Amino acid sequence: MPFFLPQEYCFPHYYSFYLHDLMVNIIKNGERKNNFSVRINPKKEQINDFKSLTGDSLYTWLNNNDYKDEADLLTFKQIFVATLSDFAQFIFTSLRSSEKGHLAVTYSLLRKPLKDNLLIFEMLLSIPNEFLEKFNSELLYKEIAIDNIPAEKKKSIIDDVCSKIPLSLMSSEFIYTVRYSKSDKYGFEPMWQKATHIVTSHKNYQTEKGNLNFIFSDNNAKHEQWEYLYLILPELMFYTYQLVSSLYYGMIAKDEVFDEELWNRLLVGLIIANKQVISDHELFPREHIQEEITLKCQKCGKDIIVTDKLETEIVNSGKYYCSNKHKNEFYKL
Repeated sequence: MPFFLPQEYCFPHYYSFYLHDLMVNIIKNGERKNNFSVRINPKKEQINDFKSLTGDSLYTWLNNNDYKDEADLLTFKQIFVATLSDFAQFIFTSLRSSEKGHLAVTYSLLRKPLKDNLLIFEMLLSIPNEFLEKFNSELLYKEIAIDNIPAEKKKSIIDDVCSKIPLSLMSSEFIYTVRYSKSDKYGFEPMWQKATHIVTSHKNYQTEKGNLNFIFSDNNAKHEQWEYLYLILPELMFYTYQLVSSLYYGMIAKDEVFDEELWNRLLVGLIIANKQVISDHELFPREHIQEEITLKCQKCGKDIIVTDKLETEIVNSGKYYCSNKHKNEFYKL
């Protein structure tokens, strides 16, 4: 398979893929532990009817027979795992397309997971009861369509999510802007529109005379497209992983949300990814990231100071060592 990704974007790329893999691991973990199912104990006289039900008929039966809580929980779990599976498929194919230099495909594929799927996760965490009510209502169902949710409602939901996840490095306003604004120069929307349409006429992303969007991209244009992609995507993937983990471990599996060793790896990885692309970029002043984070050895638990040399080892090999010479795998799931 051809690999055209420039060296400076490889670590942010692999880091984004790692976050993708962690989310896929949540699906696998949940399926293995049967966490996406709900135990129903029908009465003896209900068993025959219950066994023949699936889909909408099952949901209706549960609501009509005093199992509304179970019906809502089952719906919540199935929406979560199906939406996450869909999200992961689009992200996977988008990142693989980036490796090949197929950047119009990359950007086109990012639109749905980052605009639509991610907002569903945000609603599940912020307004789960309201979302489920509308999801199951013939009258209100259209209100959860992404384009039917007002901007202020989206901003309110994102703001609430940022208050519930462990660490939001981006402001809720920026998270909204980068996904939904058609006018901000750092928004994804202009890139998504150009990647999807050969000619665009909107004043903020109008195709230049004598050009076709993405069609005539030379090496300089591709580098600019990669730079923007890896400027934003690691941040959004870090945000999404926290959100997905909060939903799964906090509301489905009822388990500890974040392992300290993994959490520190993710923070170190984000810092390194930023350094690879951002430097002194005006978009992300980095004084709010504490770079004194230490890693813990995956074998002996000893603290590992993050030095420039260790960062280089992680970037070049995905491995690093503690003072006892134990080998650690940065991308360990």
